Amino acid sequence: MSEIKQISECFIKPEFEIEDSKRQYYLNALQLSLLQLNYIHISYIFKKPSNYSPLSHLKKLKFSLSKALVYFYPLAGRLETAQSEDEHSCLIYVNCLKGPGVRVVHASVLSIDICHVLSTNSDVPSILGCLIDLGEGQVVNYDGHSRPLLSVQLTELADAVVLGISVNHCVVDGTSYNHFHQTWSHLFMGSLSSSMSRPLIQNPAVKMPYLDPSEFLSRSASHSGSQFRERFFHFSVSSIKNLKAFVNKESLRNGTHEPVSSFKALSGFIWRCITRARRINPSELTSCTLPVNARPRFHPPLSQDYFGSYYTRAKASAKVGELLENNVGWAASLLHRALLSLDDKAVKTLFERAFDEGPQLLSPSLSLSSNDVVVAGSNRFNIYGPEFGLGVPVGCRGGYGNKYDGKVNCYLGNEGQGSVGLELCLEHKTMTSLLLDQEFMAFVSYQNSDSNLISRI
Repeated sequence: MSEIKQISECFIKPEFEIEDSKRQYYLNALQLSLLQLNYIHISYIFKKPSNYSPLSHLKKLKFSLSKALVYFYPLAGRLETAQSEDEHSCLIYVNCLKGPGVRVVHASVLSIDICHVLSTNSDVPSILGCLIDLGEGQVVNYDGHSRPLLSVQLTELADAVVLGISVNHCVVDGTSYNHFHQTWSHLFMGSLSSSMSRPLIQNPAVKMPYLDPSEFLSRSASHSGSQFRERFFHFSVSSIKNLKAFVNKESLRNGTHEPVSSFKALSGFIWRCITRARRINPSELTSCTLPVNARPRFHPPLSQDYFGSYYTRAKASAKVGELLENNVGWAASLLHRALLSLDDKAVKTLFERAFDEGPQLLSPSLSLSSNDVVVAGSNRFNIYGPEFGLGVPVGCRGGYGNKYDGKVNCYLGNEGQGSVGLELCLEHKTMTSLLLDQEFMAFVSYQNSDSNLISRI
C-alpha cells in the first residue's frame, strides 16, 4: 500500500467556554469499566466532488467543529486522575479545559481509490487503520490522559474523501457519539435550529479502589491483519424482511408467540451461522452478546440526550450442539428473552451495583472466548444522514478498534431504513467456512455493501 502523506495537524477548542465546561465531568462506573478497551473507530467514505477544495472544506470542518464542542465540551478535554493514598483509591474524570483540544489531521493518499477502500480484500484493515488518527490497536481509553479524547482525520483519495473519527469510548457510547456527529453535521450545513436537542451532561463521582494504573491496566495485542479476516456483508430491505418472516415462522413452530424484531432475527441468524462455521465441539458453550442502550429501559426513560455511556449487555448462551440442532427461530428467541429481561428493575440494579461496588473493568477484547459472538453497533444510527457538504456517504467502515474473532459491527445499510450492513471479523478458516455456508449466503445481498451505490453516483 502507498504511504499516506500527512499534510497538516491542528487542535480545535470550543468556540467559546460555557460555565458548565469549567466543572469536572465525572465518568460513571460503566464508563470506567471500558478503560482497558480501544477507542471507537469509524470512517465515512464520500465520493469526491469534481470541484473539491480540501483546504476550504477543512476550514469549514474545523469552524463547525468548534461550534459543536461548545455543547459537547468534554470531548475537547483530557482524562485526569486524582489519587487518594489514605483510601488507596483514585478518581478518574474529564478535565474539560485540559489539553489542546480535539486533534484534526489533514492527509492524502492519492494512489488509492474508493473501490480499493470498500473492497473486501485482506489488506483493507491496514488501509482503514491509516485513515483514522489513533487508529492503531495499542491505544486504549485510559490513554485519554495524554491523547485527545476525539481525533478527526480528513483524507483525500484519488476519487474520494474519508472522514475518519477516533473517540474515547469511556466518554461516549454509540448514542452519544451519534448525537454529537449529527449536531456537527447540522452546524456544518448551517441547519442547526434552536429546537434541536442539546446533550445533558451530569454524573456522580465514582472512585476506583486502585492507586496506580499498574494495578488494573493491561493491554491486548494489537489487531493483526494476518490473524483475522474482515468482510462486509449487505442485507437488503427485502432480504431482512424475508429473514424476519422466516425466523418468526420458525419461532411460532417452536411455540414462541411473541414476534421477534428484525435485529434479533439477524443477530440470532449470525450467531448460529458463525458457530456452525467454527466447527467446534457440540458440548462446548457459546454465547451471543448485544450491547444495549439502557436509556429507554429505565422507567421513566432517560432522555436520549444524556451524554456519556448508558449501556448494558444482553447475553444469551447455549451449548453448541443445542444451538445447531435447533432452528434459527430458537436462537433468536434466546436473544429476545435476554433483551426482555433488561427492564427498569434490572438496569437500575446494574447501575446501583456498579456505583456501590465500583467499576468492573472489562478485559481486553482479544481475551474473550473463541466461541463467543458480539454484535455491536446499530442500524438505527443514520450514518447516511450527515453529509458535511460532500453528499451522502457511499460507505462506512470501522478501524482496528476492538476487533477480535467473533466481533460483528452493525450499520445501517445504504438502502436506508430496513437494510443492514455487517462488518465481520473472524479467523481465516472460520471466514472461509462461512462464505461457503449456503444458508448464510442465501440471505446476503452482496459482499461489498457499497458497490451498487457507487455505480449510481
